[in-house]
Amino acid sequence: MTERLVKLLEHAPELRERAAALAKAGSAPRSDATRDAGLPLGHHVGILAMDVLATGLEHLFVWQQLLTEAKLQPNTAHMTLLRGALEGVARARWLTEEEAGSIFRVRRGIALLVEDHRNRREFESDFEVPTERLESPAKSGGARYLELIAERDLAGIKAERVPPMTELFARYIGQDPGPGRGTYRLLSAYAHGMQWKGLTSQIEKIEGGPDVPGGLLVRTSANVAGAVMFTSVAVHGCLLAVEQLERYQGRRPRQ
Repeated sequence: MTERLVKLLEHAPELRERAAALAKAGSAPRSDATRDAGLPLGHHVGILAMDVLATGLEHLFVWQQLLTEAKLQPNTAHMTLLRGALEGVARARWLTEEEAGSIFRVRRGIALLVEDHRNRREFESDFEVPTERLESPAKSGGARYLELIAERDLAGIKAERVPPMTELFARYIGQDPGPGRGTYRLLSAYAHGMQWKGLTSQIEKIEGGPDVPGGLLVRTSANVAGAVMFTSVAVHGCLLAVEQLERYQGRRPRQ
């Protein structure tokens, strides 16, 4: 199983390099990316798609390095890395979906950036950042949030809803909708320490351990077969996202 994991993950550096090459190459004339960028606020689509995919690919790359260079098979942490990889896949493919058309892609890009600015605004509030001291051209998250909404409305662009991650996983990671949603729920169960994740862990009862009122002391270890399955999903999803971004920028022929 470990050999299969290593074989699957050997594609991680290549996928990361392909995405980096796209960032350097930019978009080709008459590509979807160029058409989107020609619309008001349309340049945000490609910028955001590249950012979220690069973040996702780094998660996959770190999982590969953890296994092959550090020789470490975590109990649960790799599932969080796989979730991060697939979150980048889902968002990048939602942003650059070919069938959506330019108008809807631009709406999606703005919607995601509105959420980005809103989160930054809340972060600045949480840490009581003295945003009034910022000097131009620097702007606070709150200022950017209001500015983007005003620009969106002035351009006559309708507001778009950013789908929850379960919905994005259902549509864009390369699985059928039910398994896609289930994949996100299970990977999140690992990330959040939910008890039901134990259903997919290797569990061994500890004999002679202390009494645990209402519970049982056990030793858990990674389910390597499960790691292979979800790593396969993540690698395949990352490949789909990289290929889609290549087509979006006009750097790969449409199939």
